[in-house]
Amino acid sequence: MRASFPRIRSWIAHCNRNHNGCIEAQRLGPLLPTRVVVIGDAPDQLYLMASEGARGHYAAMSYAWGKVSPEPITTTRHTWTKHLHGFSISELPPSLRDGVLTARNLGLRYLWIDRLCIIQDSIADKETEMANMQQIYQNAYLTIVAACASSSAESFLNIRDAHSSVITLPVFCLNPDSVGRDRIREDGSVQLWHKDSSQGCEPLYERAWTLQETFLAPRLLIYSRDCCFFKCLGGHQCDDPAIDWNTYCAKAGLNSTRMMHQGKLTRPSLSAQAPGIHSIINSTSMQANKLPEHFRAWKRIVRDYSMRALSDPMDKLPALSGVVSYMQSEMKDECLAGLWRRHLLREVTWMSKGATRSEVWRAPSWSWMSLDGPLS
Repeated sequence: MRASFPRIRSWIAHCNRNHNGCIEAQRLGPLLPTRVVVIGDAPDQLYLMASEGARGHYAAMSYAWGKVSPEPITTTRHTWTKHLHGFSISELPPSLRDGVLTARNLGLRYLWIDRLCIIQDSIADKETEMANMQQIYQNAYLTIVAACASSSAESFLNIRDAHSSVITLPVFCLNPDSVGRDRIREDGSVQLWHKDSSQGCEPLYERAWTLQETFLAPRLLIYSRDCCFFKCLGGHQCDDPAIDWNTYCAKAGLNSTRMMHQGKLTRPSLSAQAPGIHSIINSTSMQANKLPEHFRAWKRIVRDYSMRALSDPMDKLPALSGVVSYMQSEMKDECLAGLWRRHLLREVTWMSKGATRSEVWRAPSWSWMSLDGPLS
């Protein structure tokens, strides 16, 4: 069953009313990316638009391309003009159709999808747009995360409405003074996630490109296998109260420190039961006493990133370029093939967990980016 759009709209409305930090960059409408898909004019017809400096609210997609045959619709130098004039929603693979339906139901007119908004056979255009990843995801009104889909050929909206099927039960402990509550579903099923697992429980979190997409976005709408999460700087909501957000984040790889607008750093809360719940730290500039904190954040990001897969090994640095751009501006430092110049002696002491040297040269041997595989 499709997750309830009225419920999601209520979550976003609550965020808009109460979380100033989440919508700070949205008040006047940010600059649109170079190109966006216009989804709000006709039910079945979409078209690609060159923004040319226009402003507006847009959603961004975070999804796994996967190996799909035949190749789904893609913007190339050959199809560019056609897409400007329009194409049918039926031409999109299921994940992207779901993204259009979701953004429409949330009242948005524009959607950014990489395979449509970047000219895929133009090296120059890909390099330009890769350099814009930080702004694209940070400025998005919402990022729609198809976490449960292993490729664009899979739908992510086939999710039951779990809220009505949850039963709250009292819990009695051996200590007579300790009581509490737990929740199970009517069918008796229970979700078990091991919080110490290092690999994601969702297909999307195994892909390297998607780390920076969820890292940079101020608001995430996450379609998991069993439920729907809304996560912003001010809190989180889930349509299944029986699922623990902290445990999900730890298992799914969402416990990496995330950087947000204007020097706001999110980190695991000291009061959290698991490292997935975040609190906001305001720092208007990268002062010297803040640098170690951002440096530690980078180390967590690198460990997470090193465990993710790339279809093209040469994308090791481009797939992290948005995070690097943000960190360079905050740390006032230069990133050298994944290592920071001012901390270079410490940075070259990284250790691997069975990683192997890339078959193609992409970074110096002293950089962890020259390896394929997890770091310790």
